[in-house]
Amino acid sequence: MPARGRPDMFARWTGILDRWSGWCDERAVSPLAGALAFVRSLPGVERLVVGVDCAAHLEEILAVSFAESVPPDDIFSEDRDLIDPSRWTVA
Repeated sequence: MPARGRPDMFARWTGILDRWSGWCDERAVSPLAGALAFVRSLPGVERLVVGVDCAAHLEEILAVSFAESVPPDDIFSEDRDLIDPSRWTVA
């Protein structure tokens, strides 16, 4: 989502999220396409498993064109509070 729409709980990751948005904007790819391209580029990954919470999300995923390039190494986090949606406390 755009920076202005992010819930406050994501403020501590503004730097990495802004770099991610900039990378996507520079390449004219959606964040979804960039994320799927990154996962697909990992050694040994042959298939992707995604979760959806409505039909529109599934349709968006099925329609995505994978990005040709993957994000640079500095756009990375091992912080489980960011990468594990079950830890998000968004109202």
